[in-house]
Formats: sequence, structure tokens, C-alpha cells
Amino acid sequence: MKNVEISSSSDAVALAVALSGHLPSNELVVIPQGSLGSGVPITPLDPRPSLREVGRLLAGIKGIEHHLEGRQLMAVAFGSIESAAMVGAVMERLRPDEVTPVFAYADGLARRWEGEGLFWPASGEPVDLAAHPFVVEALAAGHLQLRTRGEIRASFAPAQLGAQRAARAREALHAEQSTIVTMAPHKAAQRAYEQALSGYLDKGADRGITVSDEHAAMLAAAALDLQVRDLLLIHFTTENAPALAEVWRQVAAVLDGPNSGTAAILAAACHWASRHAVAAREALNAGLESAPEHSLGRLLERALDAGIHPSMWEHLRTAAAQAAAEQSTR
Repeated sequence: MKNVEISSSSDAVALAVALSGHLPSNELVVIPQGSLGSGVPITPLDPRPSLREVGRLLAGIKGIEHHLEGRQLMAVAFGSIESAAMVGAVMERLRPDEVTPVFAYADGLARRWEGEGLFWPASGEPVDLAAHPFVVEALAAGHLQLRTRGEIRASFAPAQLGAQRAARAREALHAEQSTIVTMAPHKAAQRAYEQALSGYLDKGADRGITVSDEHAAMLAAAALDLQVRDLLLIHFTTENAPALAEVWRQVAAVLDGPNSGTAAILAAACHWASRHAVAAREALNAGLESAPEHSLGRLLERALDAGIHPSMWEHLRTAAAQAAAEQSTR
């Protein structure tokens, strides 16, 4: 997003949504002005802030300042006027010699902080986020899901398509696992790719991907075999990562238990590779809830916590490709 000009509180709120990749709810979005291509730090807010919350927020913003190396900031608080006023007060205390624009979005209205507990205008500006040009551009580019964190995480919940369908998928999964153990890993990975995965890769994540129960079972079985899963990684590129993320989300949605967790964690890896940080985190949270000891999930969790750049994915793909070449020559 280039040459952005903020001329109203509505513009500020829409920009925060467009850059955050989701619809913030009870969250603070801090934007480094003049460098919109860099990361946008997001921190949770308490709708009814206490003194302890003020201290936590102050420490968090100090950390954000360090991350952004003292650049000019703009802050947009989502959730309540009380929490947004707290943000304004903290910014004044933290940066007494600078004017940090602070905006609030609550009850569908955008407001600007004017100091001493005041927001202007008092009535606020109505914002139709879905129609704002900043949001429309981010949606069209695939950089934004106009959903809250909770809604994104719920989309990775196990067995959300019904207990009966989950039972059928579980039975098919067991049959697939029986087939896989009779095959060489590279042959099993090739079969899963050709029969169940390749047909989805030429589609965008928003272009009608519908994963059948048969394909979900085949892919889940491949993902549960570590050698087969690692060999499948060679097909995970930054270009097809959004489509793959939707495929694995649907696999997670039809299955139950740890089987669903493995699929959600692979969806998280795809979202990370395509630089959708919020979706990656929420998919990972859902996956680890179902499969708390999953080794790839814990590895990805450490990568997200450490802020490792998603370009690292290509290094993982290279290692997987080398392993695939070694397997195929045996």
C-alpha cells in the first residue's frame, strides 16, 4: 500500500485494519508512519482498563518503540473509548515531546484523541469498513480477512462440519494409513500430491476450493506420517501458500482430535509463508489445542514468537527437496 494519505479518523481506522490483516477487536494497532511496508505491531487491550493494565500497556508500547527504532508512530485503538483514552494517556506519558496521533474505533465510529481524555469529534465518524478504499484494496490483494481473531480461530476448530462427517472421515483416514504403511514414503507423497493436492493449487484461496472427505482423509494420513509429510513440503511455495492454507483448513474442519490439529498446524505454516501473521497464529493456537505436543507446531510457535521472517520457509523447502531426491534414488 503506497502513497497513503490520512485525511480523517475514518482513514486512520481503515488503514489500521488493512495493514493488520484482520478486523481488530479490543486491540491496539501501532503503525510506523512513512514505512508502511514494515511490520505493524498489535497488542491486546482490556475494554475496562485498570492501573495494572496501564502499566502493562506502557511496557508493551516501550517494546514496540524499540522494535520500530524510535520512528514516528500512529496508534489506533479498537474496542472501547475507555481503552482508547488509556492509549492516548500512555502515549502522552511515553512521548511528551512528540505528538503521536491516536485514534479510536468503537461502536462503528472513528474518533481522534485530542488530549486530556478527549476525543474529537465527540460524536465520531461512521465508518463502513468494507467499502473504504484502503480495505477494498487489501481485500482484493488477499492481504486481509475482514474477521476478528476469534472468528479466524473458530474457522480452524475440529469437527465443525458435524460429528457424522467427522466419523466417516476418521474411518477413511484409518484406511489411508493402512495403505501408506505398505508404500515407500516418496511414493506415498507423490500419490497424495497427484490424487488429492495438485488439483487445488491453481486456485486462489477465495475461488471455490471445496475439499472432499476422500481427499481430506488422504491428505491427513500423509500429514501424520512424518516422512511423507516432509516430502510433501516441496510443493508448498509462497505462491500457492494461500490456496494450501485453505485446503488444510478444510481438512482440519472435517476431522476431529489430534488429526485435526496436524492439519491446522500445516495451515498455520502456509499462512506464515504467505505473511498472514494473525491467521498463522490463530491456526497454530487451534492446532496446538488439539495436538499440544506436535513437534512441527512447537517449532513453528518458536519461529513466530522469535519473529523469524517467513522467507525461512524457502530454506525448509530446499531441505525437503533434497530429502525427496535422496528418497527417490533408493
